[in-house]
Amino acid sequence: RLESWHIVRQVTKFDSCVFVATTISGPALERPKLYRAVAEVLSTNLWLFVVSPPSEEVLASKKPPILRKLRKINLERAIRIAEGDEEGADLQSVMENAMREYIGHTGKEQLWRLVFVKRLNLLLFAWSHGIADGRTGRAFLLSLITALNNPNSSMSNECPTIISAPEGKSLDPPIEALTDCSPSLRTLMPALVGLFIPPSWTFRGAWSGNTVPMSMSMDTFRVRLRLFSLPPSTA
Repeated sequence: RLESWHIVRQVTKFDSCVFVATTISGPALERPKLYRAVAEVLSTNLWLFVVSPPSEEVLASKKPPILRKLRKINLERAIRIAEGDEEGADLQSVMENAMREYIGHTGKEQLWRLVFVKRLNLLLFAWSHGIADGRTGRAFLLSLITALNNPNSSMSNECPTIISAPEGKSLDPPIEALTDCSPSLRTLMPALVGLFIPPSWTFRGAWSGNTVPMSMSMDTFRVRLRLFSLPPSTA
């Protein structure tokens, strides 16, 4: 399954997370209001309660990991509010730190986190690729902003921290049960040819046995991002 592939990539540290971010405007966003808005989003989005088996179990098992539902989520552990520079001094460093931080697969906690950087008015939502794609993250932020702008009057004086999974809802089936995931001939044929033709014959930049250093500094694994902006007219 596609979900299993992403989970194994994260458990083996080949992938860290997927994230989206947005800046907000208006009055200062305080913890109680943010918690109430997240609780509102959780009440209608069961996928945020999905977890995979612990990393050790995934690596030891020969079977695909089975996703299950958490009963409760502790917002104190799912949400971080940065008062200073602890998440990064600017937008680029915040994003680099987010990409460097893995989503822990413990089997006991949610596979996502929400970071609010007060100084930048920045909301950053990061999650495991095994439970959602990129557009889902954007949908989460849009739902969160809607909840912030239209607060639930029944929770006006509360600051909820433990949120229970919505009742009467079931998890969606795996993606291959919803759409055809079989590869096309255009995708399959180059892959088959590549099994017999050495990459160095077709791509000069391919690695063909050059020396790999036995030891590398931590700076070698540092995440580096380059940010650029596009005007709305190009969208």
